[in-house]
Amino acid sequence: MDRRLGRRIRVAIVAPTPAPYRAYECDLLHDALSSNLDLRMFFLERSWKQMNWVDDLPNRMPWKVLETVRLPGPLGRLPRLPRLNRNVTRAIAAFDPDAIVLQGHDAPALWEIFFWARRNDRRLLFRCDSNVVIEQERRKRLWRRWLKVPLVRSMYRRIDAFLTTGTSNEEYYRSYGISADRFIRANFLVDFDRIAAGANLERSLGRPTKAALGIRQERVLLFVGRFVPVKGLPCLLDAFSAVADELADLALVLVGDGPLLDALRAKATHLHDRVYFAGFRQLDEVARLYGMADALVLPSLREPYGLVVAEAMAAELPVIASDGVGVACDLVRQNQTGLQFPTGDATQLSAAIRTMFCARETCRTLGKNARANLLDWNRRYDYVTQFRAAIERVMAL
Repeated sequence: MDRRLGRRIRVAIVAPTPAPYRAYECDLLHDALSSNLDLRMFFLERSWKQMNWVDDLPNRMPWKVLETVRLPGPLGRLPRLPRLNRNVTRAIAAFDPDAIVLQGHDAPALWEIFFWARRNDRRLLFRCDSNVVIEQERRKRLWRRWLKVPLVRSMYRRIDAFLTTGTSNEEYYRSYGISADRFIRANFLVDFDRIAAGANLERSLGRPTKAALGIRQERVLLFVGRFVPVKGLPCLLDAFSAVADELADLALVLVGDGPLLDALRAKATHLHDRVYFAGFRQLDEVARLYGMADALVLPSLREPYGLVVAEAMAAELPVIASDGVGVACDLVRQNQTGLQFPTGDATQLSAAIRTMFCARETCRTLGKNARANLLDWNRRYDYVTQFRAAIERVMAL
């Protein structure tokens, strides 16, 4: 309760699109904090066009989708055209928040809300999944160094606190001159108990999903994600091909969909009985797939965070991840919870696969360590506790 105002503190959380992990976080915050905070979620769009998730909207926290502007003709189909919204400040002002959590700065509406908050002396918090590796690569482009970097730096200087998601994310903010005294680490959350339950059910039933997919090999290496260039899937297929004869009992299962599907199928033709395409799956289905697998691989060339790493570890799987994955430096500990390899290096990736599967007990041991490390990570940076602390800090300013 904000005694100055005589009412609960109002907090608006503004995100580009719904997602299952956002819905879970929102409901968790609502259940734990609604006696003290009046929370409201605002989305710039109703759905993320690249995914067909269900259960991607909060069930208990109130939410609103801001009015969108659909441009006519071919302009409305341009994939990189920034999303546009109308009546943004009217919607925010109607809620009249005391504090606003902005999740990103890649849309005009986010900047409009930022300026409204500054004009009206409202507290601002910021949360995104950007990491320093991606930022260094992007700054090689002159327009980013000369235009975007100064704009973003100007915004960040006026943010009251940053809800950071890990080491690489914090290094990203430091690259903009933000000091650590404005950081409050609050890791991204997914429904870890739900994922663990689904994985354990799959194992207890004898991994029936394997038979459903027609997998004949005993062991499974799993990928979950979009089939887009940035995920590094051609590198993964090259690496798997290099060890396929040596690890004859290992299958590679690719879960997802995207524009590279046909090209990946063609590339895997010579491995037709070793590489399986499982299609896009909802969260409960993915949990069962984690239970079917022995390890997860995430070979991304650039990955801001990598939620599937945490999901897999919740299901007691070790992870092979490229060093371009944001959360890898915190969760993928070499030879303890998984293995890392240099981004885009198929030779090193094949060596990591060989190491992971050369001994029968390796996956099981690293998987147990991975889950224990994840649970400790979640205890130290509990999202609800850290969110509450962040609001209390900025409201005391």
